[in-house]
Amino acid sequence: MPLLKLTAAMGISISVLGYYLAYWIDSSIAGMMVTVAGVLFGISVLVHSKKPMWLGGTSSVKEPFGV
Repeated sequence: MPLLKLTAAMGISISVLGYYLAYWIDSSIAGMMVTVAGVLFGISVLVHSKKPMWLGGTSSVKEPFGV
């Protein structure tokens, strides 16, 4: 449930920030929303790449069943 709330909050913030930035620079609203979403995605990629794999919860090592 917390990830659903986080996703909803991110969607609302992307739409509001994108709308006001588009209004401020007089450009396309949809394009600015996509730009804001892309910037947030880029930030998340940079933050995730700084963490070790064992902190991220994913592992490339496959463990056998029953261990």
